[in-house]
Amino acid sequence: SIAGSSSVMAKKVSADMQRTKMQIQAAGQAMKAMAGVAAAAGVAVAGKTVVDSVKTYVEFENAVTKAGTKFKDLDVTSESYNETLELMQTKAREVGAATKFSATDAAGALDKMAMAGLTSEQAMGMLMGTTNLAASVGLDLTSAVDMATDAMGAFNLVSEDQEQISANMNRIADVVARTTNMANTDMSMWFEAVKSGAPQFTALGGDIETFSAAIGTLANSGIKGAEAGTALRNIMLRLSAPAKAGADALGELGINVFNSEGKMLPFIDIMKQFEKSLDGVADEKKAKLLTDIFGARAIGSFQVLMSAGTEELSKFTNELYNAGGAAETMANAQMKSFAGMIEQLKSAWQDKQLSLGKAFEVGGAKDALQNLITY
Repeated sequence: SIAGSSSVMAKKVSADMQRTKMQIQAAGQAMKAMAGVAAAAGVAVAGKTVVDSVKTYVEFENAVTKAGTKFKDLDVTSESYNETLELMQTKAREVGAATKFSATDAAGALDKMAMAGLTSEQAMGMLMGTTNLAASVGLDLTSAVDMATDAMGAFNLVSEDQEQISANMNRIADVVARTTNMANTDMSMWFEAVKSGAPQFTALGGDIETFSAAIGTLANSGIKGAEAGTALRNIMLRLSAPAKAGADALGELGINVFNSEGKMLPFIDIMKQFEKSLDGVADEKKAKLLTDIFGARAIGSFQVLMSAGTEELSKFTNELYNAGGAAETMANAQMKSFAGMIEQLKSAWQDKQLSLGKAFEVGGAKDALQNLITY
């Protein structure tokens, strides 16, 4: 009937009005919470500063949350998940406050590390060292993350311990910074060399410092990037598993590649044996012996290292062993330029915005907004 239809419609209108009233009340609660926080901070709610700060914080929180969902060690349904997100926020903000990269940039780096298969602990341990690496050699943060994570694996420096992986990341950053400062190469070429030669070099007992010193020495003679890495890999393979002619030549020169325990001797120690054994040998004979050992493709690079001499190679390597803090020093030096100061100012301002935006969340605005969404 008409009366019945009117009654149903009246109830629906009443329910809709009640729902609208509750939404308005929830919205009022959200604005009240935001206003309270803003008043405590001495800022007007309608001010652009507040709007920008909340927007910046939302973007930052979203970036951290996005990273958190990708880490293989995190369970988004666990009670500890939100605590880990808070730790990641803190770590990202520490990086943003200390470097030219913003906290949101740092959160993006965490996301990239998650995609590379690292755990949240590993990623947080590597974050500061990675940003120092990027800043010291002029790389964008995404590229630095790619290179850092791959270098970790190539030199067998991955660790489950956050402090250890942090130390290892700083070691990589410092070695790269000092190598690119001392030799005619850059981070990209160093990384290409790492991809081509570091795994084999490391498997045979070599370390990042010796590898980088050799790569830097080759770069100074025009042998760079993948070409240098491939050459060093072939040299190590020819020494560790020589063909018959190579083994005979090593025997004739009296060179021992392995110690009594069957482990390969340090690369520079082997080079010293070559220097001593080849001293006084006629050039033609010398060329024949080295070709038998290293083959036509690797002999040229080995001769470059021999020409530089083990004294210089040892000096270069020792510089890298003592390179602690080099990346941070170079990064800080770049921050003193006008452009660097502008970037640092941007990062510092974003941190202030994040503090204000975080205050809104802690002050109850987030809960009030959630109530609004629920209604």
